[in-house]
Amino acid sequence: MSLFKKSLYYLSRIIDRPLVAPDLLIISLTECCNLRCPACGIKKDIAKESLEIDMTKTMDVISQAQKMKIGIVVLSGGEPFLVEEIFPLIEFIKASGMNVAVTTNGFWQEQLAEKIAHSPLDHLHFSFDGLNRNHDELRGKGSYERMMNNISLIRKIKPIQSMGFGTVIYNKNCNDLFEMTKIADSLKINIMNFIPYLISNVDPQHSKKGPEYSQLWPDARDLLNLKDNFKKIFSFQYKNLKVDFNPGAKLLLDYYSNSKINKKCFAGYKSMIITSKRVHNGSLASDVFFCQDSCGNVYETSLKEAWSSEKARHMRRIAKRCPNTCLQFCHYI
Repeated sequence: MSLFKKSLYYLSRIIDRPLVAPDLLIISLTECCNLRCPACGIKKDIAKESLEIDMTKTMDVISQAQKMKIGIVVLSGGEPFLVEEIFPLIEFIKASGMNVAVTTNGFWQEQLAEKIAHSPLDHLHFSFDGLNRNHDELRGKGSYERMMNNISLIRKIKPIQSMGFGTVIYNKNCNDLFEMTKIADSLKINIMNFIPYLISNVDPQHSKKGPEYSQLWPDARDLLNLKDNFKKIFSFQYKNLKVDFNPGAKLLLDYYSNSKINKKCFAGYKSMIITSKRVHNGSLASDVFFCQDSCGNVYETSLKEAWSSEKARHMRRIAKRCPNTCLQFCHYI
């Protein structure tokens, strides 16, 4: 990010109004998922109609984002590859001159992996939660092997495909992280980032912290292992992998030890999130969302109007005063 753009984000935060477009448009295509991870609070509706996104509206949203000069679209969920229309959507995004990434659990059949490899997708980001047994314990039996096999298949078909790992730090993987980065390097994964665990990932402002609230929260011994693994990662020379510690290794350690974190939150500036939301007739209404609320339904207002509305400004003021620093990627620059 350029110094000029970063300065505009800082000034925007002072006046509670965006002076520059967000970097990312994150679209949740579905709430449906083929895994049942205990740490995920997103409702996983398995009804077929929850997979049937409104392609016309979604493409309209992307066209609006392109006019706002948003450069990157991230397709998420749920598990976005459960949505059959995702491939024409990827084609449309690329034709609009934007980059497109997909976040995924990698739990698909080989035929889908082949289809992904032949698509114009810019980046594929996998959830990687631990070494074999720990990953399966958190995500489901066989999920580790299936993901690794699919990564190898994609790499064989399309050697230049950009791929990454996103790792939420739990007590179960604090002592796995260094070995996980070496596995990522051997698979020629391009980037790996560490994500703070939110006990409530659907309501970050009110997410509690501490082992008394979750069996997955790291205790003092886990934090020692975490610190040791961070040291090993910093000192290791990787051939292919870039390890992204943003917003910082020390901040991650402070987060889990409940130390005071002095980090400005940029929720409502850096990224725009469009959520899938069930309504009574079984269709999906999509809201412009950040942190704790919606600032507009894309079926009723434009992206630009929602992003610049008084409701959005009020939400930014609340986020700016939020005492619960969650350190999620959408909140820092």
